[in-house]
Parts: sequence; C-alpha cells; structure tokens
Amino acid sequence: MKVYCDLHVHQRLFQNREGPIKVIQLLEKFKYSRIAIVKEKKSLIPLFEELEKIPTNINFHTRFNIRVESIDALKVLLKKHRKKYDLIAVRSKNKSVLNFAIQDSRIDLLMLEDLLSPFFLSYESAKLLRRHDKPIEIQIRSLITKTGRLRSRILRNLDKSVKNLVRARCPFVVSSNAHDLYELRAPKDMVSLLTLVDFPLENVVKGVSEFPLACLQKVEARKDPNMISNGIEII
Repeated sequence: MKVYCDLHVHQRLFQNREGPIKVIQLLEKFKYSRIAIVKEKKSLIPLFEELEKIPTNINFHTRFNIRVESIDALKVLLKKHRKKYDLIAVRSKNKSVLNFAIQDSRIDLLMLEDLLSPFFLSYESAKLLRRHDKPIEIQIRSLITKTGRLRSRILRNLDKSVKNLVRARCPFVVSSNAHDLYELRAPKDMVSLLTLVDFPLENVVKGVSEFPLACLQKVEARKDPNMISNGIEII
C-alpha cells in the first residue's frame, strides 16, 4: 500500500471557517498519510497543538522555506532555523547558492523557481541532486491557478526541467503548495497534471509517494539519538 505525501501546504490553509478539522477531512478523503505545513508569519506551535487534539492517522510535519541569492545569507538562515523545523527547503536563481544547497546536508529539498520565470533545472544540477540524493520540488499550484497563455508558458518552462530530471534520474517531490481548500489536490490529480508535460506516468507517481516519504524518513533518522550521521548508527 502506497503512502501518499504532500510536503508543501501553507499555514493559512487551516484558517478557514470550519478550522483544521475540515482540512483533515479532505486530506483523509484524498488518502494522504504525511503532510508538511509551511511556516508563514505566525508560529506553527498553536496550530500543531490544535491538530494533536483531532483524531487522525495523518502525520504532520513543520517546514520552513528559504529564498536567498547569496551563500552567506543562506548560512545565517540555516543557523537560525535548522533546529526549529522538520524540513528546510531552499529556492534560488543563483547557481552557486543552488549548488551549495544541494551539497549541504542541513537542507532537505530544493524548490524549482517560479515556473513563469525562464529559470529551469539544468542537467548538471539534476545530476548533482542525484549524487547527493536530494529531491527537487515541483509545485502544481500555478498549473491550476493560471490559464491560457500563462499556463502554456508554465508548461513549456516545466517541460525543460522535467526532461533534465528524468534524464539524470534525480529524486523529486510533487507538492500542491496549497494556500486554501480549493487548491488542495488528491495525489492522482497532481500526477495527472504533470503528465501534461513529457513526464512518464510511472515516474510521476514516485513524486507523491516514494520520494517524499524517503525525504521524511531522513528527517526522522536525523532526530534519532542513535544516528550520528546520514546512514551511520551507533550500535
């Protein structure tokens, strides 16, 4: 049985009229097991205290997104936030920052730049991601919120990145980036959206199950006091 994950939903998603319970009902309907919530302006602590009171089999994780264009700025933010959150994700147009982030074990995943921009994942970066077993995240929100020419442009830009990550066989995560209930999508719907580009179906499914689950398992291993490094355990 597959374990389905969405590693990118926003804190504001839970601030609807019916509260977190409505979100959980929808997530359960979509068969999700793991969800990562992105920290916005407010602390995530009150929300997680509320989530703990609601009976559900879904496991929730904290996430912090970083967008920087210098390595020094990234180092400062990592020092400040690494221990506070389960997942740290980085986005940057700067190639040096991107390469540094791929190789830094404190960072869990990389985010594709805004799909409306001409920036795309290069084959060299995709190979580096594979070498360090670090996933690149593809967010489907812009595919459902944009229409017409803008959507066509997004698909063209996404296709360039997809071809390189498929060719390099690097890990990837498919996420909703949902800000409200109407932007949440079931795993099968996210998979269907990405088949609009040249993305083999059997590969896309891994992006909502196998790859995000592996990412979270690394997070859990990092918290294990018996683990002194990635894959190295005290016996």
